[in-house]
Amino acid sequence: MIPRPPTLYLLLVGLLLAAAWTWGALAEPSGWGDTEDYTAQADNLLAGRGWSTDTPEATRDDPRLASRRLPGYGALLAPIRAVSRAPELLALVQSLLALGLAWGLWRVAARLGPDRWRPLALGIALAPAWWIAAQVPLADLPFAALLFVATERVVAFSERQRPRDLALVHVVLAAAFLLKPVLLYFWPVAASLTGWMLWRAQRTASGDAALASGLAAHASGARGYWPVALAWLIPLLALGFAAAHGTQTGHAEVTSLQTQNLWQQNARRAMLRTGDEAEYEATDARLAVIPTYAERQRRTAATAKAAVFERPLAYAAVHMTGVAAFALDPGRYDLALFFELPVGSTGAMDAASRGAAPLARFLGNQPWPLALVLGLLTLWNAAVAVAFLVWCWRGPVSPEVRAWCFLLVAYVAFVTGPVGAARYRLAVVPILLLALPWAWDQFRSRFRHPAA
Repeated sequence: MIPRPPTLYLLLVGLLLAAAWTWGALAEPSGWGDTEDYTAQADNLLAGRGWSTDTPEATRDDPRLASRRLPGYGALLAPIRAVSRAPELLALVQSLLALGLAWGLWRVAARLGPDRWRPLALGIALAPAWWIAAQVPLADLPFAALLFVATERVVAFSERQRPRDLALVHVVLAAAFLLKPVLLYFWPVAASLTGWMLWRAQRTASGDAALASGLAAHASGARGYWPVALAWLIPLLALGFAAAHGTQTGHAEVTSLQTQNLWQQNARRAMLRTGDEAEYEATDARLAVIPTYAERQRRTAATAKAAVFERPLAYAAVHMTGVAAFALDPGRYDLALFFELPVGSTGAMDAASRGAAPLARFLGNQPWPLALVLGLLTLWNAAVAVAFLVWCWRGPVSPEVRAWCFLLVAYVAFVTGPVGAARYRLAVVPILLLALPWAWDQFRSRFRHPAA
């Protein structure tokens, strides 16, 4: 029988989401560039025009639009828009998903122990992306839900050692890849973890006849290692989409955003850090006039890689700054858009790319009430990150679960790199919050029983 979560926990999270939904319905916040991509893609899917993120005319003028987004989230959005294009309906559906994710978070956290709902509720309330992303057409919340479902299956495997649980992990990861291709290079890590978990389970089962017979009942292939093969779902999907995009545009690529971000984010931020902004602008202008799309994409990717490799120390600083922002960013940009506050012409990451002094000026220009809120959120995010790392190191859960959680979070943080931000951290926020009940108990016990 599935245990019921505390009523007050669901009530508090539900009220938070209801308040966000009401504000969103009244204010109709906008400004996230991704939202237009997804709604256009959903409309194209409904009309049978493929998964471009703009009109057919615009896609002919700019072939990048044909492969800009994989169709996973557009396919989820399409039936909702077929019923109604009112943003309130999508916000309601996604708010229910956010509430369901909160329920799932409590359930998995209770299974791992200890059963403490208050730190979970606090963690959700202090993760603005959780309740903001639910109100707008963004893939981040469904993506986070799928990553958490995969994590729940790892927890299930640690409890019962059923290979089919790990098989479902790879199916869910493949579905998540269709929403956000950030998982493109995670499959070798997932395959290695799967093989290691199965090996540990068989090694443990060798001394337990009942467990060994249970594993044998679920096994096929080489001693039950068959779920490892399902890790190939992601590269196979990637090859399929690259081939389809090659047919459409003449250039085989999983997504055009990969090349765009490599040049406009990775290379550009490294060049800003070394004071080569003029060189970037001149090179960008030369790349823009290359007549054929395939050659332009190839040259852009090659130029971006060269720019990064020519500035290894500057890029390392930019990349690690992005990883730190992934962990600590309080979500100023999302809060400003959602509550219709001044966004500014530049963000903290752009300022940080130019050095410590521009970052200090940026922070000093923020209104003090907002700066106070953002400062407190940053401290909270730092505490959550530390709690998660300590939990992964010596938390009272199985090594399989700790290894999975750490490697998945570390991968997403590292691959996000220079564009690290609170919204992208949402993908792993439910996983990060799994550490809070244990950390909460550890913190309280330290104060109740201080060392002599």
